[in-house]
Amino acid sequence: MAGDWIKVESVTPDKPEVDMMANELDIDHDSVVGKLIRLWIWADQQSISGNGLSVTKKMIDRITFHNGFSVALEKVGWLKGVDGAFSLPNFEQHNGQTAKTRAATNRRVARSRANSNAPTVTKSEQKPLPEKRRDREEKKVRTFSKPSVEEVSEYGKTRDANFDEAEKFTDFYESKGWKVGSSPMKDWKATVRNWMRDKNYGSTPSHHTSQIMNPLEVKV
Repeated sequence: MAGDWIKVESVTPDKPEVDMMANELDIDHDSVVGKLIRLWIWADQQSISGNGLSVTKKMIDRITFHNGFSVALEKVGWLKGVDGAFSLPNFEQHNGQTAKTRAATNRRVARSRANSNAPTVTKSEQKPLPEKRRDREEKKVRTFSKPSVEEVSEYGKTRDANFDEAEKFTDFYESKGWKVGSSPMKDWKATVRNWMRDKNYGSTPSHHTSQIMNPLEVKV
């Protein structure tokens, strides 16, 4: 069995051959097409290419349920041969195993082309999901870059102009691997502020300056 479907062209009902057969058999065009389909289905089941059909004209008439149908087929060139060895010209172009394999291949190729032509979203066009954006932002926050002595000094002096322990601060935390306790440092500026609070920077206006005694407190 070659398959469970046959191909019928959409123009078949209006072909000149169908018109000639309808006139020859004195039946309507749709009846001719219906009987042709019956014959083509049978041929598709019995052969691969529609050639070498072991059938007689009488049998073709029985298959199509109309006497003289085989003769009409011969007149329009759609049946050739002799009893026991008939063929249906060009049958393999539309039906049979080869045609069906070709049709299946064409469908696969068409699907492949359709998929390859489908619009794709590039990575630059893709917007990260909210969760991914959050993770990315948190990762940026977590990324620590150790400061230089100059950066510590500059930042410390914005808090207290007398701050002069930038090198001491940097050396201390460099020796600790830039860790606060046992945890990696996340914000060196916050650590500088804590350092300055421990050292009482900015706590009193007189720190690191000469104290001026109140004359009233001087005892003679």
